[in-house]
Amino acid sequence: MYKTEFTKTSPPYTGLRGKISPSIFNITHLEYLDLAWNDFQESDELTLQLTNLTKLIHLDLSNSRISGSITTQFTNLSSLQYLDLSCESDPYVCLELPSMKWVRQLVNLKVLSLSHVDLSVATSSENNFAEDISHLADLRDLDLTSCNISGSVFPIHKFHNFSRLSSLKMSRNHGLNSAVPQYLTNLTSLSILELSGCDLRGSFPQLSQLKELYMSWNYDLHVDLTKMFKHSWPKLQTFSISQTKVTGSFRNFVSNAPRLVNLNAPYCYIQGSIPKSICKISSLQKISLNHNKFTGSIPSCITDLENLNLFDVRSNSIKGKVSLISLVNKLNLTFLDLSSNRLTVVIDRHLVPSKFELETLNLRSCNLKGVIPPLICSLTHLKELDLSNNMLTGHIPSCIFEFKNANRFQWANDGLS
Repeated sequence: MYKTEFTKTSPPYTGLRGKISPSIFNITHLEYLDLAWNDFQESDELTLQLTNLTKLIHLDLSNSRISGSITTQFTNLSSLQYLDLSCESDPYVCLELPSMKWVRQLVNLKVLSLSHVDLSVATSSENNFAEDISHLADLRDLDLTSCNISGSVFPIHKFHNFSRLSSLKMSRNHGLNSAVPQYLTNLTSLSILELSGCDLRGSFPQLSQLKELYMSWNYDLHVDLTKMFKHSWPKLQTFSISQTKVTGSFRNFVSNAPRLVNLNAPYCYIQGSIPKSICKISSLQKISLNHNKFTGSIPSCITDLENLNLFDVRSNSIKGKVSLISLVNKLNLTFLDLSSNRLTVVIDRHLVPSKFELETLNLRSCNLKGVIPPLICSLTHLKELDLSNNMLTGHIPSCIFEFKNANRFQWANDGLS
């Protein structure tokens, strides 16, 4: 048995640091101010004089460690169209906003991003934050990701005047624990909807105008593919339903999502076979169907998907033979995981792949036999490789130790040395 791993670390965080000079607030004709991704060490000066910049249209203070009473600074900023107070890089130093009444002054606002800002008090039953936000009739993009919003009734039913809203992001508000509101169908301009990790339950309505839909990690949410995709979703490009309760026809879904680019549906207990009709969606770039109950074989026409760069079907009950060379040569794959199925992966030792894009290759438990083929040495971009739990014998090629991008290689086989 032989096993090893390679590990690399991420580069350190960099940014401007120190107190900000208050002189910047003397530029009263300023229309665009972007101070994002700096460290102002919880400077009060930044917030104390924002009210002087009455001509501001764009204000980005995201990830800059500011402090002070931010909610009193927007009284005179009625021209503001873009406001970003998010702090996705470090949620532990985010602002806490006890109220949302201050947004009523920003009547021209089109983009409001409060990701990772603590709104637990502002969105409590004593405060009607949805009513406050509904004063922003021109709002197009609203980001309330990871804001500690909670309650047994999903607050969106209180939104009105949102006829122009095109993007609503509320993922990772784990305390919502509510049913998905049918009111979502009234947001007819909605194109992007993110509701992952909100403890939602019930069924999901048909929103066939959507371009991107994220609703993963809602373990009690019922996704009925037959009902949802009874009619075509002509604009849908991203469909993410990981770890939800999926029923209905996967074939029906595939047939009615003709422009799909990203399909993310692991841990959904989807049954049946992967239909050949999936090969007709030429725009597909990512297919992630791991940890389901798929049976049958991988359609040979999968190699017609010339734009496919990620194919992950690990941990299913898929059977049959798969030619690794065929997949690598005909597709632009950077990620391929066929592990833990009933597959037999065939590697023709007399052929060398003509494309070398693969960065992740997982063939664990794929009935590989014999020696590790020389073609592995041609996959010079590999960062992760898993050939373990097969019937490989002989020696590990020395070329593997020369891969510059190697991060995690595993090849645990009793016959390898």
